[in-house]
Amino acid sequence: MQILEEKEAVKLYGKGRKTLNAAEQWLFSEDEENQIRIKKLIGMKENQTADVPIEEFREFGSKAKKGYNVHICLNKIFWLDNLPLKASGRKENILIKKLKDFDPTIYDNADKKEMLPAHAELVREKLNEIIHTPPSWGPED
Repeated sequence: MQILEEKEAVKLYGKGRKTLNAAEQWLFSEDEENQIRIKKLIGMKENQTADVPIEEFREFGSKAKKGYNVHICLNKIFWLDNLPLKASGRKENILIKKLKDFDPTIYDNADKKEMLPAHAELVREKLNEIIHTPPSWGPED
């Protein structure tokens, strides 16, 4: 094992990928009702759960056969923005539960693992674009 300073690690491996993975693409895309999925999930009532078949993530390039790693990718996004959502992998499905409030104690260590800087920046940009930007109603009268 070799311990590297941050500058050395960035020089060798970069700051992270600047593309969204399949789970992130799914979360930031529109569903069959033309609603952006993350907004729909945030809009659920407390203790409602979305049941998502793993096949939906395969449409975005995921090769996952089970929900384990996919739910970790989703939880990293929820953790990054303190969203009151928690995903869990159940065989060929992902369950995403709406919580009353964001609770950092319910997430596993894998969920809390930091994204590399460039990737975290990209995800934050998408979150800001979709969630935190007020809707545009067109030109003012």
